[in-house]
Order: sequence, then structure tokens, then C-alpha cells
Amino acid sequence: MAESIFETITKHLPKATDEQLKELQEAEDESLTQRESAEPDIKSVIKRWQQSPNDEDAGFLLDKMKPTINAAMTSYAAGHNKDLAVKAATLTLKALSTYDPSYGTDPSTHVFHNLKRLNRIVNRRGNIIPVSEQASMESRYVYGKRAEFIDEYGREPSDLELADLTGYSMKKIDKILTRDKVKSETSTLNPETFNSTVSSSDVTDQDYFEYVYRSVGPIDQKIMEWSEGAHGEPALSGKEIALRLGITPAAVSQRKAKILKMLSEVRGLV
Repeated sequence: MAESIFETITKHLPKATDEQLKELQEAEDESLTQRESAEPDIKSVIKRWQQSPNDEDAGFLLDKMKPTINAAMTSYAAGHNKDLAVKAATLTLKALSTYDPSYGTDPSTHVFHNLKRLNRIVNRRGNIIPVSEQASMESRYVYGKRAEFIDEYGREPSDLELADLTGYSMKKIDKILTRDKVKSETSTLNPETFNSTVSSSDVTDQDYFEYVYRSVGPIDQKIMEWSEGAHGEPALSGKEIALRLGITPAAVSQRKAKILKMLSEVRGLV
């Protein structure tokens, strides 16, 4: 850390009188006060920005709110600093647009409270369809037993067999399986781009894509990105993808088929 004027004088001019040192300290304090007073008050900038939004004021406010945004990300969206950075900034500015100093609330407190929405976004990404934690646990249990049955017998269990495996009633099994199916029209998925041709669901193709993307390994993730042209990657043909990955086009096709099946399953189409 750089030495202050006062520290420099104290170190190199030990014989300076107390009066001289006092004058130097006062001069430094005055300079600091002038610098602080030159910086606009955040509440006045908020008011000005509310009346006439502009990039300069938005940048100033986001810079001032950076510690608050970071704290909110840690509390509500840990591990999502990169993918939710833009959303956090958008929510911050939206919160400031409704800030009213007459309530006596500090701007940072108001912003932090509004950034709680980040937690709902993270939860929605993880579940696709928001459900209670109890319902989520029930679903994992049922589908875990279903997977064990398939591994052992090589076929899908009937609802009656699932009820026997889980100890749940037939009515509850039906409720869980029905709840977990995404409400969408019957549609087909393009095996090249992984997009559906028809969909009336509130859950978008991008939601399905991201859900499966987080469930597969790095090679399949690259295949998904290059097939779709997603996450800033170029859209490539199967042969181009094979060349980049150093595998055969047939291997790419096999992996695409597996990804397509996963997408179909989360959409409730199979």
C-alpha cells in the first residue's frame, strides 16, 4: 500500500516540527474530503437515472452496488456468478428504478432484497418444473426404483410393479408420474438440433436443452453446443463435429441419439 503524505514526511523528515506535521495532516484530510465531495451522491444519481435512464448513470450505480450484488450471489446463487451476472445486473437496475428514499431504506438493502429472485431462478433451472422438496424427493425415489428395475429386467416396470417396488399406492404412483410429465403438445424432436417442432409448454426448448446439457459429460456437451450453435459456439455438421472431437461420424450419431432420447424423456414424450 502506498504511503500517505503524512507517513512519508514522518519517515524521511523526522526533525519536522509538530506544527508542520499537523499542517500536512490537515492538508491531506482536506484533499480527501474534496475528492469525496466531488463524487456524486448515490441517491441523487438514482433519482436522476429514474427520471432519465442512461448508460453512464447505470454503470455508476452497478459499480456502487457491486459489493451488494456479490453478497446476494453468494447467498442466493452460489456457483452461478458467471451465468447469472447479466441477470443480477438487470435485477439490480430494476430494483433501483423502484427505490423510494422516503421509506428510509438504504439502496443496498433494497437491492439485496430484490435479488432474492436469483434463488428462484437457480431452483427453476435445477428442477425445470418447480415442485416442493418433498415432491422432488418422491420423484427421485420412484425414478431410482424404476432405473433399478430396468437394469435388472431390461424393460420398463408397470405402474403396479412400481407401486410394489416403492411401497406407494397406485394412486400416488400415477400422481407422481403425471406430475413429472411436462405439459406440452405431442411433438417431434429434430435429431440434428435437438429442438421440438411443436410446443405449447411454458417451459421452452432452451430449458430442456440446458437441463440435459448439465446432465451429460464434456464430450456430449460439445456435441450439443455444436449441433445447436449454443453458448456462442458455431453450428457444425456431424462430420465437422467428429473431426473436432477426433471420433468417427458414427460415434457422433450414436451420442446424438442418446442425447435425443434424454431430451425426449424430460419432455415426457417417451
